[in-house]
Amino acid sequence: MNKLKNIQLIALDIDGTSMNSNSEITDYTRNIIQLLANKYVVVPTTGRGFYKLRENILKVKNIRYVISANGAVVTDGLKNKRLFEFLIPYKVAAKIADKYTREDTFVYIHRNDECSTHVFGCLNKEFYENNLKRDFKTDYKDLDIVDLYDYILKDQRNVLKIGIRFKSQCDLDIAKQSIERSFPEVNVFEVGNIGLEITEKLASKKDSLEKLCTHLNVDSSNVLAIGDNGNDVEMLKWAGVGVAMKNAVIQAKEVANIICEDNNHDGAAHFLEEYLL
Repeated sequence: MNKLKNIQLIALDIDGTSMNSNSEITDYTRNIIQLLANKYVVVPTTGRGFYKLRENILKVKNIRYVISANGAVVTDGLKNKRLFEFLIPYKVAAKIADKYTREDTFVYIHRNDECSTHVFGCLNKEFYENNLKRDFKTDYKDLDIVDLYDYILKDQRNVLKIGIRFKSQCDLDIAKQSIERSFPEVNVFEVGNIGLEITEKLASKKDSLEKLCTHLNVDSSNVLAIGDNGNDVEMLKWAGVGVAMKNAVIQAKEVANIICEDNNHDGAAHFLEEYLL
């Protein structure tokens, strides 16, 4: 635990780490994050978009920097300025969306606009209602569903992130290998509920955290990263102290220095309070 004495920056995952399984941040966890933000550089490092993340979701002051869309964008919130961005070329995004929009998948993109708007491609209402409605918290009829291939090509805007949900782990494994082989321009991460998320090749939580730390003159040995999912693995490995949640995927636990209690018991907040406050 001696490494914890030198921590300057905390890279904090949101879903599955700061949030419980109901996608809620408890008052206790929020209060701990606020105390940490008063003392350290706290950087939300998330697959979510930047828009309203600090104001409507975290509701914590003194958070300046955000790594969003799995590292596709690093934002200085004080200056309302993107420090770095790594976007999927729109023609590549259109090809991926077209290939994987099927009866047994659910595809979505984060549009490169101010709100990181979700746009969806889905051919199977039943698949969505039975498997994904809880995650997206939206009725099927209220989703913005389009032909993603045509939409992306007409929009001609490079894409922050692509997400694909599958019916089975076998389908996911086959698709992951195929995407990595066919589209060398992108990174592919496995995420919860039988899903993949895809970013531009230079975009990952780890790579963007490293770039931000260089910008802030913070060494990796002075960074604590905490997370739970496949998109957190390289970040946990790179940081001076990597903390995996008890509910984390096995790959995250294998590279972490420490495993804390799960997200339904405020595990991240309890750990950070005990060792950093």
